[in-house]
Amino acid sequence: MALEMDSGVVVHQALWAIADVHYDFVSEMNDLRHWTVLRENEGETVLTYTEKKNFLGIVVYEILRHYIVDSETFRIRRFVVEGTMDVSIPFGHKLKPDELAMLNLLNVDEQAIDKFRVKSGHGRVVLNTIYRMHPDGHLYPQERSMLTDAVLNSTKRQNQTIPIHIKGTQHVSSVQTKGVVPLPYRPSRRVPREIVPVY
Repeated sequence: MALEMDSGVVVHQALWAIADVHYDFVSEMNDLRHWTVLRENEGETVLTYTEKKNFLGIVVYEILRHYIVDSETFRIRRFVVEGTMDVSIPFGHKLKPDELAMLNLLNVDEQAIDKFRVKSGHGRVVLNTIYRMHPDGHLYPQERSMLTDAVLNSTKRQNQTIPIHIKGTQHVSSVQTKGVVPLPYRPSRRVPREIVPVY
């Protein structure tokens, strides 16, 4: 597990909380309006849970959680989360210092952003988890990946556009089921970036 990573590939552990299987099957199991079966082929069934919200047209988002399960054993093979969000703020929102700090984590430019007023934005996040069966009979994640494409637009007065593109993959090289101790928390640090000319 990487304790430090390049600032251009920041994968916040909170994003993986979206991929909590228990959330859907315990909290939303009886609400059939949000569940659909998309396809069933090659021994796989795809269950999809859809969640949509529209807050006065200012924030509109949709989250699709796809469960790809084995049609015979009903064990999960893959879990995919697709989320899209559109934001349109009438007078813009001035980012606070802590929000600017988060934005600068994703900023690939050498110059830090010292002020930004968000007017609109669009984003898409795809989280993918592949599971495998362990000899002990349990399912464990084998691979996790994340892809984020987003853009933030400032007011016309500032005339700034910030694209955000994040891609990261985690591979599980081995599974240890006995004597597991959590790693101590270490705050991440920003790695200095070097701009390399491309010819």
